[in-house]
Amino acid sequence: MKRTAALLVLLCAADWALTADGLALGFNSELNPLVAPLFEVGAVFAFAWKIGLTAVGAGLLALARAPRALAFCVWVYAALLAYQVGARLLIL
Repeated sequence: MKRTAALLVLLCAADWALTADGLALGFNSELNPLVAPLFEVGAVFAFAWKIGLTAVGAGLLALARAPRALAFCVWVYAALLAYQVGARLLIL
């Protein structure tokens, strides 16, 4: 379960990296209304906040021994990343 929680945080970091890069290049915008203002403050601030919240959430799910919830979150992030990579490939 620790590996799944770590994978979730890693996928969150990859999501941030693709989003930050896409914003810098003008390819995309942040669609999450809770995260968009964080990127306006700064990409590093958005990274710290996003990773921090995900790490705390993943840790709590691991402590609660909720493997299905963790797996669901991993699949959601994997689907989001697949969408981002696919969209980027279409743009390039």
